[in-house]
Amino acid sequence: MVLVRMIRPIEANLLVPDDTIFFIRETPRNIWIRLSRAEGARLYSYTGENFSWIPGMPGVNMDLDNRVNAVGPEGQEVAVRTIRGTIADGRFQGGTWDSEHYTWAEIAFEIDDEAILDDDEQYQELKRWTESVLQNLVHLYQLVTGEADVAGTRIDHSAVVDVWVANRYTFTPNRMEADFRLKGAWLSWSSALKPFFKPLIHADKLAYLCGLVQGRVQPKVWQRLMLEAVGLSQNRGEHDLAIVTLETAFEIYFKEILQAYCESRNVLELPDKRGRGPNTLDRDEAMDRADVRELFRFVKYLTGADVRGGREGQAWYDNAYEPRNQIAHGGTRGYSEDDVRAALEAVNSLMTVIDRTLS
Repeated sequence: MVLVRMIRPIEANLLVPDDTIFFIRETPRNIWIRLSRAEGARLYSYTGENFSWIPGMPGVNMDLDNRVNAVGPEGQEVAVRTIRGTIADGRFQGGTWDSEHYTWAEIAFEIDDEAILDDDEQYQELKRWTESVLQNLVHLYQLVTGEADVAGTRIDHSAVVDVWVANRYTFTPNRMEADFRLKGAWLSWSSALKPFFKPLIHADKLAYLCGLVQGRVQPKVWQRLMLEAVGLSQNRGEHDLAIVTLETAFEIYFKEILQAYCESRNVLELPDKRGRGPNTLDRDEAMDRADVRELFRFVKYLTGADVRGGREGQAWYDNAYEPRNQIAHGGTRGYSEDDVRAALEAVNSLMTVIDRTLS
């Protein structure tokens, strides 16, 4: 057996005492985690890649050198933002330096053989596993503290992950001692490179955006939830939560478009799913009681179209509705970004069919 230690930063500021240790009996292996807080900074440069304004740079005189201080509970002042620069041609030239706390996570676990770390597929699986364990720890921290502003953690957002190994060690819930040697440092560029290769918005979409802005249009709740779902998956690795959010968005959209259809055609009653024969309910009451399956029945009742029975309806059921139920009610975990992408495509396709049917 070999003891592996990974050291990586977490962007979240977890307010636990330094050197707090967690020992988790996990499948397929136990994991030891030590958390320590650290201080860094976030820069915003108004001069592009010219960072001469950064505090401590020699030989540079700045007209503006201001600090925004926060006052702690005991009256101590802490600089949380530094603004340095000069005014040239009527414009501010410089930048801001925001002090930020983050967390160092030291993770240790056993593997059968050091060769596993040299096999890319097995190593990637180890990284995904450690990410899921840390993500769950952050979720539990949020649950206990109520700190909703604490972001999740993705290992590919860590620029460097140091990996150490030891053949001689003691590894128990109460004690970890080892003669570690550095195996290597895993460098990640994916999160840094991605923003630089985003294409400019297409002219047609830009014109559409201008029209929406000028018309003071506000996104609907279901539209914002769909965007939130994409962000949960792509930015935070919260694929399970993304699928639940995506299906919630779809069901809000479905009720909204059905309500609009009924109002435009003066439909005042809808069939009561609990009754038999011609029993009906007030439209609003029926909508309030209806689940998503009943919404499909309303569409068939109103238009004769069986949108659920088509190819798009089946894709939605397989890729969005059923996974959502498995996550929310069956306790299933471990969906991937590809699963979220499939759910999003299925929801969008079915929405197109519903739009066309109720237009």
